[in-house]
Amino acid sequence: MTTIVSGFISNVNKRTDVNIEKYFELGKILLKAKIPKIIFVDETMYEKIKIFDNEYTKIILIDKSDYELYQYMNNDILTNFHLNSDNDAKNTIEYMFTMCNKTEWINQAIELNYFNTEQFVWIDLGIKHVFKCDEDRYVNILESLNKKKYVY
Repeated sequence: MTTIVSGFISNVNKRTDVNIEKYFELGKILLKAKIPKIIFVDETMYEKIKIFDNEYTKIILIDKSDYELYQYMNNDILTNFHLNSDNDAKNTIEYMFTMCNKTEWINQAIELNYFNTEQFVWIDLGIKHVFKCDEDRYVNILESLNKKKYVY
């Protein structure tokens, strides 16, 4: 069996094209899947999705200031740092810290192993926007992950 690991932290960038309500709507579709899921979220998203904590889904409240990298947030090295990006509104330092923290969330999910699974896969909470299929097909795709065996 496989556990989906996902997460969402609000206000880590300056995007105006996608807001928390949009991520919440996309995330609700992922949460419908009847496959083990561990979802790491900040307080803003936690208040919206805590009702989805059930036999398939464990919602974990986190604080971005607990990231290992966050200790460098106000460091002099970062004061003059500029990311080489074509989308500065999206690719902020806090956004990059969040991206780097995904491996830590996977590690934490493995250590917690709430569902006693052998495999763990990261899927962005709002990834549904990439899929050009209806909600039922998307949920079926997610649920099919439980049938795959990944060899490493």
